[in-house]
Amino acid sequence: MKIYINGADAYLLSSESTHNADMYYATGFLAHDPFIYLNSGNEQLLVSDMELGRAKSESRIKDVILCLNTG
Repeated sequence: MKIYINGADAYLLSSESTHNADMYYATGFLAHDPFIYLNSGNEQLLVSDMELGRAKSESRIKDVILCLNTG
């Protein structure tokens, strides 16, 4: 389920998803460590190297990218 906000060019969330229902809803990825969700026409997920493999297999986002500093 994509998140759309009328009049916005992009949507950015930076958080963990175990306590942030918006982050879990946007990505379908459950993680204790913070990560980044960006929707600027296409959806991207930026995660740490420890979460990269799991995010690729568990998240509904197809474009998962390694982010060197998410915290």
